[in-house]
Amino acid sequence: MSYQSDINDAITDSSVITALIGDRFFWDVADDDATAPFLVAQTISTDSDTCHDGSRDWSFPLIQFSAWAATKSEVITLGAAIKSELEGQRIPGNSQVTFSFSGENSTRDQETKLYGVIIDYRAHALTN
Repeated sequence: MSYQSDINDAITDSSVITALIGDRFFWDVADDDATAPFLVAQTISTDSDTCHDGSRDWSFPLIQFSAWAATKSEVITLGAAIKSELEGQRIPGNSQVTFSFSGENSTRDQETKLYGVIIDYRAHALTN
């Protein structure tokens, strides 16, 4: 399994997060007909460590979670849930993902009128 699969499982298995978004979790781009609130994750960049034997055992992808909701209070609640479920936790799975907080922005999409919070994490994942 990849770190993305393990992250996907952690989000969809979280009763805290799914209580807020249901099954509306997407990688890269939300479905055109997705209703708020929903969550999108994407890998922004990757980096890896090369050992002396030339193998790359660990990768350090920058993962961005974009949470979207109809109200500011909803998106704040969703952002807090993401942080409480991911920060400082080892994600179950073969990739042994852990997250380090990298940054957070709040936004509002003028076209959709949705409120957003964008949270970046530097992941530490076993390459497999």
